[in-house]
Amino acid sequence: MSALVLGHMYLLIKVHKKNFPGKAVVSQIDDPTYKICKILTDILNPLASNGQSFVENSYDLKKTLAMIQVDKDDIQASFDVIALFPSIPIDKSLDCIRERLQKDETLSERTEWKPNDIVSLLQICLETHFKTLDGRIFTQTDGTPIGKSISGPIADIYMNWFEEKYIFNDSNPFRQNLIKVWKRPRDDVYILWKGGSEALDCFFWQLNYKEPRIEFTIEREKEGTLPFLDLSIKRCVDRLVTKVYRKDTHTQRYINWRSNHSKNCKLGTLKGLIHRAHLLCDLKDDLLDELQLLKDVFISYGYPSKLVEKTIKDSWRIELRKN
Repeated sequence: MSALVLGHMYLLIKVHKKNFPGKAVVSQIDDPTYKICKILTDILNPLASNGQSFVENSYDLKKTLAMIQVDKDDIQASFDVIALFPSIPIDKSLDCIRERLQKDETLSERTEWKPNDIVSLLQICLETHFKTLDGRIFTQTDGTPIGKSISGPIADIYMNWFEEKYIFNDSNPFRQNLIKVWKRPRDDVYILWKGGSEALDCFFWQLNYKEPRIEFTIEREKEGTLPFLDLSIKRCVDRLVTKVYRKDTHTQRYINWRSNHSKNCKLGTLKGLIHRAHLLCDLKDDLLDELQLLKDVFISYGYPSKLVEKTIKDSWRIELRKN
């Protein structure tokens, strides 16, 4: 992913996706709504995280997958909402937020503001303008601006409503018999499906016609394996096995040992990746391969080989104590 700066707007280009799509990102630096956005984000986050599909990160998803019983005819797939933030209908989202705030019994613990006051402040914060280098000013008329902290919880709350209406609703014919797992970290959905490939196609196309602004793409497992977030999820005979996944465009670039970063910062990067390997790799062979890769990469960036080897050995001792 690369970025091009255009005045107060950044254009993010996704080099790992087809046709290299670009997205306009707002810079909130010195924005007059920055502080109020931060407060509103803290108010909305509990509403965003109480959806049935909510998972916080890869580690949270892995815990869920570890409890799933897999059958031989199950299919893994992922749905991705195309341009989620710009596609969110603001009026409908604010109605959903107002309704949930009114039902939230813990709201008074987070703020003294009333639901209507919060919605009014959200309307002000969502007013977004882009200024380019040649002086032209553009106004975003709908959708949540990429780069503002409130956009995340607003999108999550809207998608919670979408799922309650079209996924988890008892009237959904696919829910009880075909959808075994539906977990969504924001705009990506992990699905474990037990109804066959044709039924999955039918469900996918029906879902794309539910709301005009929300459109999904689909990726199916290949040879029983599906990449999702930074997980590679393999469907085995009776369970799901995971390991670390990197996109083909990943460059393995990390902090060089000769940089001016502190030693703690450099070691923290290495330790964090080693810790991730222990958490995400189920099989010992996958873990050993990942640790060998990290060892080779960090030594190539000037890290002392003895220090890298000691850090990896220490990680084994820490994990053994935990278990």
